[in-house]
Amino acid sequence: MKTKVFFAASSDVSQEKRERYKKIISLIKNQGFAVSQVVFRKKEFDLPSGEIDYPHIYDSVIDEINRSDLFIADISYPSSGVGYQVYHAFYQKKPIIALFTENEKSNPSMVIRGIKSKKFFALKYKNLEDLKNNLLPLLKKAKKQLRVRFHLVIDNKDYSFIETAANNLGISKTEYLKKLIRSAREKLLDERKK
Repeated sequence: MKTKVFFAASSDVSQEKRERYKKIISLIKNQGFAVSQVVFRKKEFDLPSGEIDYPHIYDSVIDEINRSDLFIADISYPSSGVGYQVYHAFYQKKPIIALFTENEKSNPSMVIRGIKSKKFFALKYKNLEDLKNNLLPLLKKAKKQLRVRFHLVIDNKDYSFIETAANNLGISKTEYLKKLIRSAREKLLDERKK
């Protein structure tokens, strides 16, 4: 299964910058990643009245960030929406890659560039060729951050239940717990859509 990437960028930019975003998305896809985004899906959120369905945009963005494995944002141009998305991805403990140009017209967020986490990567690029050369190694580093190890303290009877259930299915206890989590996550996401 392909690693899922959510791409965020300011939608309030020139057509030239939007074209660069499309090229960045293509670059990520060409590396074998599945990419979702809302930057180029504006019409999807238009209501028959001509208004924009802002709650639907919010729900879609949050849902897609939650479903993604990695989060990539071009922060070259200020956007409170992108800042919020970066915060949400950070809160969800997603590996984050923040891209920004060396262009004198760019103004990347100092707060975002200051994030301290082994799951946060910043990449300053000169042009698309420079980005192409430096993004792949960063994507590989970020992918290594997809797994988290932690300790779980449970009662003996709960441990016995997990062990028995995993043995009955012929899988490890870890795989059994991951299966339970995936099932619960899918159920929760389905309930949110209703």
